[in-house]
Amino acid sequence: MPSTEMSVWVPAIAALLGALIGSIAPIVVGIIQSQAEHRRERLRLATQLAIEDYKDKIEHARRIAQASGGRRSVGVSPISALLTYHVDVLELLAKGKQIAPADFVALRKRAGAVHDALVQQQEAEK
Repeated sequence: MPSTEMSVWVPAIAALLGALIGSIAPIVVGIIQSQAEHRRERLRLATQLAIEDYKDKIEHARRIAQASGGRRSVGVSPISALLTYHVDVLELLAKGKQIAPADFVALRKRAGAVHDALVQQQEAEK
């Protein structure tokens, strides 16, 4: 008799495990897609912020140059440095932590290092 009882339970257990695996797969895929969508949205938002920040910095530099009668040249950070800064800020916000002033100082230093590296590369290419 044990073989008859065993032959009934094996397919039932296999079917149950198959159903369990089949029901977990869409959940895992949904989580992965959701994380990728959040990452894309954060990058899109950071790009928009960087573009607007860049426009503002260009306009500010123009006003300073006009006020000085064209005698003073004002440098503007490359947009890639601004994008790096905004991506980092949004990543900190996404972690759900309180952003301290020291965090902004560290981010500003990092963006400054990116700016300096880009300026050095540009000068080396000239």
